[in-house]
Amino acid sequence: MILPESEVEFKKTIQTVTELTTYAVLTKLGLLQPYLSLNEAYKMYGEGTVDRWVREGLIHKIKDGDGNSPVRINRVEIESVAQTSNRAEWYIDYYKNEI
Repeated sequence: MILPESEVEFKKTIQTVTELTTYAVLTKLGLLQPYLSLNEAYKMYGEGTVDRWVREGLIHKIKDGDGNSPVRINRVEIESVAQTSNRAEWYIDYYKNEI
């Protein structure tokens, strides 16, 4: 585990944890659907991004039946990957430009 190195990084980490906790609590209370359809995930994060996360094993497609049954994604799982992935990509790009 890598600890935040700056105050800004620390604040972003706290914000991310707070957002993910909120999603989890709202889902457990039944105020937020626990799953997104695959199409909803595509609309929110882009088809290429979602498919890449699936290929990399970061999120998992859930299909309850055969044939035309819908595919769903765990909301907290995809949100945590989105937060982590976006942060990591931002920091990599930021530090590349700083050097």
